[in-house]
Amino acid sequence: MVRWPHRDRDNVLMLRYEDLKADLPGSIARISGFLGWSSTRDVLERAAHYASFGWMKANSERFAGRDADGRPMFRPGGFIRKGETGDHKTHLTPEQEARILRRCRHALPPECLDYLELPGDGEPRA
Repeated sequence: MVRWPHRDRDNVLMLRYEDLKADLPGSIARISGFLGWSSTRDVLERAAHYASFGWMKANSERFAGRDADGRPMFRPGGFIRKGETGDHKTHLTPEQEARILRRCRHALPPECLDYLELPGDGEPRA
């Protein structure tokens, strides 16, 4: 079973995408504080603007990445998709999702499943 031994270390900050979606400005302030940065309100607001889904989607070419030959690693608009949580359900069959959840339950300790808000009983959460 995979463990996550560093989760309680003072030099590790764990955030889920759902946390960022729920409160992007607060999450950025939390990251700034974690790093020991004294950021002004203006700096935090600009960071939230540039980290927003809208800005990233409008500038998606900046996030495409390139392979060693200079070719884009993602199709245009393919890396920054919808900015939603739970969109995997439009890409995975219920059987695929169940297989992934079984693998997670096998590999991750219960407290990690709780943190990730993954079901421990094999049933996808609604």
